[in-house]
Amino acid sequence: MIRWAEHFSSRGHEVSIVSARPHDIPGARVYAPKLPFEDFLRRREIYDQNRAPNFAVYLSYILVALTIRRTVRRLSPDLVMAMTLETNGVLSMIAGHHPTALYHLGNKALSIMSETSLVMRTLIKAMLRFADMLYTHDSAGVNRLLELGAAKEKIYVNPWGIEFDQLPAQARVDGLREQLGATGKKLFVCIRALMPEYDLGTFLRAIPSIVKDRPDTRYILVGDGPQRSELSDLAAELGISDYVVFVGYAPFSMLSAYTSAADFYVDPINFRLPSGRSWWGHRMRCSLDGIGYSITLLLALATDCVPLVTRRSGLSDIFTEEEQRLLLWEPGDPTDLAEKAKGLLASEDYCETVRRRLAVLSRQRFDWLANAERIEREYLDKIQQLKPARET
Repeated sequence: MIRWAEHFSSRGHEVSIVSARPHDIPGARVYAPKLPFEDFLRRREIYDQNRAPNFAVYLSYILVALTIRRTVRRLSPDLVMAMTLETNGVLSMIAGHHPTALYHLGNKALSIMSETSLVMRTLIKAMLRFADMLYTHDSAGVNRLLELGAAKEKIYVNPWGIEFDQLPAQARVDGLREQLGATGKKLFVCIRALMPEYDLGTFLRAIPSIVKDRPDTRYILVGDGPQRSELSDLAAELGISDYVVFVGYAPFSMLSAYTSAADFYVDPINFRLPSGRSWWGHRMRCSLDGIGYSITLLLALATDCVPLVTRRSGLSDIFTEEEQRLLLWEPGDPTDLAEKAKGLLASEDYCETVRRRLAVLSRQRFDWLANAERIEREYLDKIQQLKPARET
């Protein structure tokens, strides 16, 4: 969101941000509607995603939605952009403004919530009908949008991207490797919040097998969360504490330094998808379609860091068939991860070939500035297309 606002502001557009969690963004006006029951909601545990929303939360969203609707009407913008479906998509629909660009990027609404909740499925279908533009990461996201009834002409693929001019200098990378105790060693990095859906325990359980063959390896976890102590205890139990560094939270500006310093990037994401039947006997077809690419995966591709990520739809847009066989591993399977890691450690020439190909691909497809400029053109075209209808 911040990068989006900064880009459009720098291009001379008037940018207004309406958010209950505002940031100071140069060149943008920020409107922060007062969140009803704010003190109560702040006491809720932020990581407890299994706690069912209660009446106060629902009422709070309704009151915020009405405030946002009045704000949007007063601003009368040329276009509304809403990021993610679960909350902001609903709020944008209630705001009722056209054109609206709705971003489905890296959230679970399309392929999990739409299968487990009739209410969410109904809301998602309504959002897809309401929005004038629907953005997703990859071909799997496009297919899922179509399955849910989205009009093909509304769908745009944009994988966001990274700023190549902000990648770290080599001296900074070397200093970070030394600080992490990885000088002269092969370094694996995993950048995720320490939460159950990212299955970081599987990553740790793969390490003993790798270390047995390659004691010249080191491992870092960048991120924080409720599983910090549990994962630290697991590392001690597995006897790998001397090989693993828990870095903790790192700001976005530092993430490219970690992928630049590392030789391999690991993403063990594993949502443990629900199965069975939900409403009226509906058979759930939950998947990771549309989850897309994390920004850290894109950073890994751009910084010569060989990815080792769990197998999921959409990645075929990036990886060749051979790369899918050698770089992707089964979610929740530490043995598969360990074997893939050991195979790559023994194949430096192949790793170098992968690094070169993915570095070229990342500059072709994942350049943030080029992608943002394309979004801008798409916005302007849509505004012009709907201008006669708005004027009447």
